[in-house]
Amino acid sequence: MAGELYVCATPIGNLEDITLRALRILGEANLIAAEDTQRTRVLLAHYDIAAPLISYNEHNRKQRLPVIMEKLKEGGKVVLVSDAGTPGIADPGPMLVAEARKRGFPVIPLPGPSALSTALSICGLGMTQFTFTGFLPRRAGERERLLMELRQSGRGVVCYESPHRIEAALASLAKVWPDAKVAFLRELTKIYEEVLVGSPGQIAAELTASPRRGEMVLVIEGDRDGGQERTFSQEQIREKVVVLMEVMDKKQAIKEAAAELGIPKRIVYRAVIDLPGRGKMG
Repeated sequence: MAGELYVCATPIGNLEDITLRALRILGEANLIAAEDTQRTRVLLAHYDIAAPLISYNEHNRKQRLPVIMEKLKEGGKVVLVSDAGTPGIADPGPMLVAEARKRGFPVIPLPGPSALSTALSICGLGMTQFTFTGFLPRRAGERERLLMELRQSGRGVVCYESPHRIEAALASLAKVWPDAKVAFLRELTKIYEEVLVGSPGQIAAELTASPRRGEMVLVIEGDRDGGQERTFSQEQIREKVVVLMEVMDKKQAIKEAAAELGIPKRIVYRAVIDLPGRGKMG
């Protein structure tokens, strides 16, 4: 008999948010491959489930694949779980699923909780189309380029963030998409669940006044004109660049003005090409 790989969603906070089917399959498992074995043990202990447990995460997935494939080859029932929510979303699950399918083993979903869908359901923003980015890039330049591309797409955005990076993420967002309507969601389904809605600057100010911890999600409502149809007179653009040139050279001022106004850099360049200033144009 061929083994089966189950992709099992587990609670993102409240341990009661798990399906009866998931509990049954976990109880029948010959092996549970968990991204975070410590967190999974808490869930299993809560429901008095005893099953062999193995870690499967970003750091050891290549070493664990042969072990899991061997268990499937033996006809075992293997259950894949992430540290919380649905496996395969911003985690190492896809490699295991792809390998199981490649070898002909059935892959069976056990749907349930997801921070992504949970955030969308209560953010109150119009999100008929959206892009999920996982975690934003760590480097400011890469992060800001991505956010500008996402803004110009006109679609909404959903991303995960951590407490030690949320300040930088909001700063980048305020720079390239200052008037965005943003929902900040924290500790979903847990005791300290919280939702804040406002501009990047408003949310950043709130978090600066009272820092938060826990797992975080940002939902950004799509910019319907993608930042491309905004109109500013040449005089308005020049005034913005002149102000910025008080603290930076002309080249950097053009870049900053384009980001703050939400318009292409080439438009700013054309508006101030004859404006004298420090630094090289480019």
